[in-house]
Amino acid sequence: DFLTIFIPTFNRNHELKRLLDSLVLQTNKNFKVLVVDDGSTDNTHSMIKEYKKKLSLKYVWKENEGKIRTVKYALELIDTEFFFNLDSDAWLKHDAVEVILNDLECYSRDKEFGGLYYTIEDQDGNIIGRQFKQDYLKSDFQKALDFDNVSGDKAVITKTILLKQVGIPIFEDEIFLTESVYQNRIALLSYCVCRNSSPMIVEYHEDGLTSNIPNYWI
Repeated sequence: DFLTIFIPTFNRNHELKRLLDSLVLQTNKNFKVLVVDDGSTDNTHSMIKEYKKKLSLKYVWKENEGKIRTVKYALELIDTEFFFNLDSDAWLKHDAVEVILNDLECYSRDKEFGGLYYTIEDQDGNIIGRQFKQDYLKSDFQKALDFDNVSGDKAVITKTILLKQVGIPIFEDEIFLTESVYQNRIALLSYCVCRNSSPMIVEYHEDGLTSNIPNYWI
């Protein structure tokens, strides 16, 4: 397998079910699924069982430590060349994996290629934030942010070995760390391909991490 879809979760079993249903319906099922449960106390564990029959899925429960430590933990378990970090408030369009794998096939043989960035949509089909200045833009994400006035969350497919190389910083008293911290480190080592195509839909919640980023800065 070429791609792992990694899902960190915590007490979001109803949303996780929607996401896993979207994975079952993918037109291309050549991917693995890794769910790392950050100490859920709902029925996530029992709900996951039915999906092990439908997907190449590994489920791991651990004590609650926060998202960034969950990502660091998961990184040790991922054995595919690329991975896609999906939160449980998101789900994929039916052809998302097919689009992603086709794009990876075009660039993955290039040793300097580090991953893909895609725009994402809300439930009403609206693009979140601003698009890239062109489709299939070869750049790094920080340059796109700084010089092209790009904004908003993006779907990110990352080369696993690069993230293992740069590492994920952990601060003793940290509550939340944005993914851009380690994505910016990857950008120093590789280029990415930015696409004005949206394989992913997201529904933000008032109690979710993304909606509360300003409250988590240390």
